[in-house]
Amino acid sequence: PVMLAAGESVRLGPVRFTPSRVGKLRSWIFVRNNLTLLDDVLVHGVGALGRIEFVAATALRAVAIEAQASKWSVGEAAESGATHPSALAKLLINMVTSELPCRPPAEGEAPPEPRRALRSFGVVNRGEMPLTTLGASVGGQPCVAGGFHVVGNCARNLTILPGEAATINIQYTPDFAVSLVHMPLVLHT
Repeated sequence: PVMLAAGESVRLGPVRFTPSRVGKLRSWIFVRNNLTLLDDVLVHGVGALGRIEFVAATALRAVAIEAQASKWSVGEAAESGATHPSALAKLLINMVTSELPCRPPAEGEAPPEPRRALRSFGVVNRGEMPLTTLGASVGGQPCVAGGFHVVGNCARNLTILPGEAATINIQYTPDFAVSLVHMPLVLHT
C-alpha cells in the first residue's frame, strides 16, 4: 500500500495493456482510500493485430517467394490459427551454371571472385499498428546459413508503419555441394 500525507501526490504504475482481442476495450482501476473508501478510474485501449505480407520487388526475376500461411502473412490468414508474429518465407535463387567458372585458376592467376546472387523482396505492413522487426533467421540460425545471408543489419530495427513497406535483401553464395538448397527464412517481429 502507498500512504500519502495531506496534499501529497505520487505516481503509480506502470499500467500495462495486453489485449486478448481486437477492438476497443475498457476497464477500471479501483483505488481504495480512507475518505471515500473506493474511487474508480476508467481506462481505455484499442487491441489490434499486426499482419505482414511478402511481395516481390520489381527487380526480382529469378526469385520465387512462397509465403506460408499464417495470420501474420498472406492468404488464408484467419484459418491458420498461427499466433506467432513472424512470417515464414522460402526463397529460391536460380543460378545458371554456365555463367560460373569451371576451371581452376592458372598459375599466378588470382582465383575468381565467388559468385553471389543478391535479391530483394518487399515486406508490407497490412495490419493496424506499426511493426518493428527484431531480426531474421535463416534455417534456424541468426542471419546466415547454407550460403544465404540477410544483408543490412539482419533486418533488425526496421519499423514499418501500417500500409508502408520495407525491402529485405538476401545474398546467396553457393558452395555447389548440392544442386538445390531449401532454407527457411523467418522474419521476427
